[in-house]
Amino acid sequence: MMQKNYTSRFQPLSPLRRALFAVCICTLCTLSSCGVESVDQASDSGSQDGGTEDAGAIQISGTLKGSDGAALSGIIVTCMESGASAQSATDGGFELASAAIGSSASISFLIEGAGIEVTSNGVNVSQDASSVQVNIVLSADKNSANAELLTESAPLPTPPPGDPSVTPAPTAAPSTPSSGPFDADGNTTKFGIPNGFTGNVHRGKKKYIDECSACHSGLVGTDQDFSQLKRTIAGDPMNISMHDANLSDIVAYLHFKR
Repeated sequence: MMQKNYTSRFQPLSPLRRALFAVCICTLCTLSSCGVESVDQASDSGSQDGGTEDAGAIQISGTLKGSDGAALSGIIVTCMESGASAQSATDGGFELASAAIGSSASISFLIEGAGIEVTSNGVNVSQDASSVQVNIVLSADKNSANAELLTESAPLPTPPPGDPSVTPAPTAAPSTPSSGPFDADGNTTKFGIPNGFTGNVHRGKKKYIDECSACHSGLVGTDQDFSQLKRTIAGDPMNISMHDANLSDIVAYLHFKR
């Protein structure tokens, strides 16, 4: 039988073809070592790296009261959306510093204390809010809590640096002094306020309006320190017994230089 000769089909490569083949091999190796991705891979990587948004943060403060209006102290208040918690002070106040709530459109609270474990209703807040103040009232049977939004604020937009066409918004003057007997938040331990207590101008104003304005048309007691004012309200005709924390706030308010 005659054998077919296949040798003629595999002729040696010419020098020019060998050179071109070597160039192609080098090019493929270079692209592989440089980490060139296909279009689909690059798209997937971009969606993974760029699709995550930073969760927003918000400053939450407020007061916790009973159905009779009395402040509730020593109660744990927790933001359900962030898990941040704080214990209410003697005046019922609490503050949850920079609690991140992400994209939530409302916030609610878990109230925990002796014989108390209830969740409040949700309070709607703006997406761009930087701080909110709420008032939470616990029902008489301690089986429910109603949260109410009091104030809400958002940060002022900051113009890009070096943009002459944009005039920065003026900065509001602080309502309380940053030197002297008061700090920038209106707190003081002067004017005879006893150790362990701090008077606050803002809380004192509210307490003075609630407790004193019904009988006094103006400010009374601006010339008295803590001990003198305590004796004054305890005597005739007022005969009032007030917690030292509340009286410290009123003293701070009366001595604030307007």
